[in-house]
Amino acid sequence: MRQQHEGDKESGQEDLGVSCRNGRTGAKPQKGYLVGIFFENSNLSPKKIFHLSYGAESIGRIDSAPSWTKKTVTMPLVSLDVGTDVIEGPSVGCQAEQQVEEKLSGRGLVIDERVIQLVIETISQVEAEQRFFGRLDALLLEEKITLIPKRTIRLEMTEKMPLISLKTDRTGRIAILLGHLKHESWCSHTGRLVVYHRGKFFTIHFSSCPTQMVFAPQQQVIVATATGEIFLTLDDEILWTSDSMHNQSVTGLRWVSSQLLLSTALDGRLILSSLKATSLEAIKSVNVTINDLPRSVRRSNSSIKRAGIVAVTGNRNEVFVASETGAVWNLNPDDLSVQPIGADPEGIEQLFSCSSGFVNVTPEGLIKLLHKDGVTIESLDAFTDRPACIRKSLFLFINNGEIIGLDLDLRMVVLRERRDFLAIDIDVNGDLVAIDTNFSISEYQFST
Repeated sequence: MRQQHEGDKESGQEDLGVSCRNGRTGAKPQKGYLVGIFFENSNLSPKKIFHLSYGAESIGRIDSAPSWTKKTVTMPLVSLDVGTDVIEGPSVGCQAEQQVEEKLSGRGLVIDERVIQLVIETISQVEAEQRFFGRLDALLLEEKITLIPKRTIRLEMTEKMPLISLKTDRTGRIAILLGHLKHESWCSHTGRLVVYHRGKFFTIHFSSCPTQMVFAPQQQVIVATATGEIFLTLDDEILWTSDSMHNQSVTGLRWVSSQLLLSTALDGRLILSSLKATSLEAIKSVNVTINDLPRSVRRSNSSIKRAGIVAVTGNRNEVFVASETGAVWNLNPDDLSVQPIGADPEGIEQLFSCSSGFVNVTPEGLIKLLHKDGVTIESLDAFTDRPACIRKSLFLFINNGEIIGLDLDLRMVVLRERRDFLAIDIDVNGDLVAIDTNFSISEYQFST
């Protein structure tokens, strides 16, 4: 307990009296000390310190104690570098056993004959089923091609003659050959050429049956006959007749350039002629002999006996010729050299080039596909006895009063209509031009 001493007011000092009793009045005071500390405010800065004694001695006092000074010592900063090593991941390795291939020898291996016969019968059955389903697919084909008539021209004939072929050119001309298509011996018939152009008909008579014709650049028509003659005609006039180019029936006429004409015949001669204003001039001739035949159809190595040529096809970049024995050659128009490609043992009568190879018609009228390798031959199960034509991948032919279109890519019949056509051709617009048994010339457009 703090009390103010009244007796010290004159000295201006403050005394603090402390009375301590041991619980009884008048008891002897005990000796002791009391220390008091006064703080000026709450910042804990000491203002006064008192040292008090009580009991027998007097009370001592300390005024205005000096301020305290607090010092601190900062411990030096110690840096520690701590590092760790990367723990290596566990790895497990394994090794597979090396595969050992065991080669078996066919020696001593015996196959039961019944197994071989069963395999052969199965393959034959699969081939037969493929043909059957191929015909079924053709019947179920949704996008069939039909013929839409465009125009019809009536050909007035005073004398009925067999019709051989029909051709068209880029200017719209239509040419028809009349006569006998096949001869077993020397031709003793007469023939005729009929040309239709811009509403007019032009007719030329020949002393033998015509076999081939081709249009020339200057409105001429070149006609070859069964006796080996070649004629250059214009409208209804014969401008030029060959002397002795071929001595047997001419089987092919093909332009290899704008002025060079290739002619083939059963005499085995390949003749390259140059077209003049009013004539043809032979500039090169080569004989195809038995020695040129592929080995598969060659029966001797004679370089004297000629191989009769029956067909020529291709374009100005590639020319192909075929023989009556079924051989097919690639012809070089520059030197008329031939390189064998392949052969059909059943023979060739008509030949057409296509993307798959060649379409050939045998003397019996069977239509086949000879692949580009010259070895693979595929029967298309179709027949014709009239000259056929081709339009891209569509092969068109006549059989028993029907016109049939065969898609060579799909191996399917996509056109079949009852038409009494005698001859057909494709014009420059891709339309069909046909002549029927009434000698009416009609143009048809293909529609899907």
